[in-house]
Amino acid sequence: MKKNIKIILSYDGTRFFGWEHQKNKALTIQGKLENVLYRMLIKEEYKDEPFISKESLNDITGSFDDQRINGIDFKIPTVIGAGRTDAGVSARAMAANFIIDTEMSLSEIKGYMNKYLPAASVSGLKILPQKKEKKNSRHLKFMQAVEA
Repeated sequence: MKKNIKIILSYDGTRFFGWEHQKNKALTIQGKLENVLYRMLIKEEYKDEPFISKESLNDITGSFDDQRINGIDFKIPTVIGAGRTDAGVSARAMAANFIIDTEMSLSEIKGYMNKYLPAASVSGLKILPQKKEKKNSRHLKFMQAVEA
């Protein structure tokens, strides 16, 4: 089921090149979040499949190219931040959102993200309403403040 999820996260930006994707700079907060979500969705899809070993799932690193695995297309989720930070800058309560198709609960998503984001900590997740609105209006940066 598709879910529009708002997260509140804190991160140590010391070794990152800021929030937003940048050419020739692989290590950004947005990129790291998207990579972790991408891996999470692939692992969720194949968790019960006998033909894929646990080692293979652990080797999925994701990239910024969508992949087709065993006939299933996997798209990298887009994480939209409510703001940006520059290279080396940390954040205490950054809001962001993403839309993913998953059966996982919010606590499972939060647990997975906190496990695989060593430089970040996700403190809150909330499912945002899926209203029929103008294009991009579901993204956090286009919405009025929503309680965490």
